[in-house]
Amino acid sequence: MSTIGWRERLDVQAAVTAAKDKCPGVPVVLIGSSMGSAACAFALAEEWSLADGLVLDSSYSKLGNAVPGWWRFLGGVPLQVLLWPVLPIAAAMARLNVRRVDVAEALRRVNCPVLVLHGEKDDLAPPSEAERNLASLPAGTKVVWFQGCGHTEGRWVYPDVYWQAVKEFVFSINKSTIPLREESKKE
Repeated sequence: MSTIGWRERLDVQAAVTAAKDKCPGVPVVLIGSSMGSAACAFALAEEWSLADGLVLDSSYSKLGNAVPGWWRFLGGVPLQVLLWPVLPIAAAMARLNVRRVDVAEALRRVNCPVLVLHGEKDDLAPPSEAERNLASLPAGTKVVWFQGCGHTEGRWVYPDVYWQAVKEFVFSINKSTIPLREESKKE
C-alpha cells in the first residue's frame, strides 16, 4: 500500500543510513521525483541531519490535492470526478489523513539547500503546488521551471538544462560541506 510519500519517508531514511554506514563522511543529496521528492522532504524534515541538500522534482504540496491530480493526469476531469469517492475510502484503509500530509509544512523544517525543478504545464502537481512549496523555503532557493512541460517531463524534454542544474547544485553542496566536515574532525 502506497501513501504517496508519507510512509515512504521511512524507506528514504533507511537508505540514507545504509549509504552513510558504507561511505561515512561523504555529503548526501536527496534527489526525488514526484512521490519520491515528497518522501525525501518528509524524511529530511524529521531528521534534519539526514542530508546536505535536497532536489525536489515535480513534488506536490498537499497530498489531498495530489490524489485527484493523479486521476486528472491519467484520465482527465471525468476520471477525477468518477474516482472522487475513492479518496476517503483509501485514506481510511491507509489510516492516513491526507489533508495533514503537507510537503510545504515539512519544508519549513528543512535546514539545507534545496533545488526545485517543476514543469510549467504540470497537471498532476500544478505550478501552484510548487509555488506553495517555494514559499516555505528560504529566499534565494534555486528553482528551474520547464516551459511547456508536464509532470516530471523536464528531464526528458530539456535533459541538458535539467542535468546541468542538478550537477551545479550537487557540486555546490560538495564544495560547501567537505571543508566543514574536515574542520570538524580537527576539533
